[in-house]
Amino acid sequence: MKMKKMSLLLVICLLLLTSCVSQTGNGENINSSNFSSDDPSIEIVSDACFIRGNHQGIISQNTAFFAKLTTGPVTYNFFDDIQSEAILLTNYFVGTEDDNPFMGMSSVITFMINDEEATLKNDGMPVVYILFKYSKPVYENGVRVDFEDFCKILRCDTSSLKFEIIKDDISPQVQSFDLYKDIFIYTTNDGDQGYNIHCINKDGSNYRKMDNPDKRMCRVQTVYRDKLYYHDERSGQIYVCNVSDFGNTQVVCKANIQSAAFAYNGYLYFSASQRRVDLGKGKSKVVCDIHRVSVDDFSKSEQVIEGVLTGNLIGDKYYYFHIDNVAELSIGPGKPGSGLPAEATTIVDGGYRVCLSYDPMNGKTETFYDMGENYAAGGYLARYPIDITDDYVLFYCNMIDSSKSHYQYMDRTTNIVDVIPHNFDQSIIQ
Repeated sequence: MKMKKMSLLLVICLLLLTSCVSQTGNGENINSSNFSSDDPSIEIVSDACFIRGNHQGIISQNTAFFAKLTTGPVTYNFFDDIQSEAILLTNYFVGTEDDNPFMGMSSVITFMINDEEATLKNDGMPVVYILFKYSKPVYENGVRVDFEDFCKILRCDTSSLKFEIIKDDISPQVQSFDLYKDIFIYTTNDGDQGYNIHCINKDGSNYRKMDNPDKRMCRVQTVYRDKLYYHDERSGQIYVCNVSDFGNTQVVCKANIQSAAFAYNGYLYFSASQRRVDLGKGKSKVVCDIHRVSVDDFSKSEQVIEGVLTGNLIGDKYYYFHIDNVAELSIGPGKPGSGLPAEATTIVDGGYRVCLSYDPMNGKTETFYDMGENYAAGGYLARYPIDITDDYVLFYCNMIDSSKSHYQYMDRTTNIVDVIPHNFDQSIIQ
């Protein structure tokens, strides 16, 4: 039975943070939107067909998938049958070493995307794309003298377990990897040549690169109604152009990228007004505000959230941490090897105890979870939600002792939170 489950779910890689179907559920701790898509008075138009590549972890059915690890680049584990060691996705390649598309795979850069449309056409068996860093040997006169790093895009068909290279020899410094309809969009850091935006169709055809004669530092933010929104770090401006040919470029607004921009119901949401807040005792935090502007009229923007530390759109809500939750916390004393100080110590923490959710449809903000006043006593600095479904929430937990950072999940039926191992050589953390 377990082998059947593993073969079915192994490459069910990654129902990502943003999908064409809302992933936000209706559990006790998460309040769903108070509108119905059947209401003819409401036009629900989001950037749902823009799928942002995820390099931390995702939930697909009853399985969690993880990437960017130190010991294995893509692994998975089961919520309903947790293994003490996660399972390597690459174990399922069948073929010779020379044909292995994972050869030289590195854990430094890994992005994953589940293609919803292709999955539906594949009898519900996911079609997954992985962008990862790899090394290949450099030869001179038949002698290997070095290794050179690149990235490649790999298509994984979970029904046939076939792996197809869409594009390889990509610059090794990939900053983002996203899918919009049938187009992959990725950003590369090319050093003194700037940050560059590339597009290629899902079938590997029609590769193009945005012209960048001024060597700007451009990062993709989102794609909405066939328009590509990107941010130039040097000018601080968000620009918009056609995703098809990069033409018809316009300036949208001034912004920063402390929190990734997203589009929803005719508005572009972006972070602005970045500033440093003094917390005392020599500590400070950088915060921003979230603004929105109509995609049909860039002349006026409005602030919708103030004092954001960091945040992300998951499904149809924006989950974020607020500066008001920063507090002095007493931690320790800790046992030897716990990562906590031997004596009780007061620190100024980053305010990640409480996670809030903002509904862009009605403008309401609610508490998603509160870890309680004593959460730092357990060694925690933060718990980040990285994917949410009707049944589970997947968290990345940042610990005071960074070597103990790990993933947790919450069963939304019971609201019980537990650890889920993400490395194939990692036992369950007590």
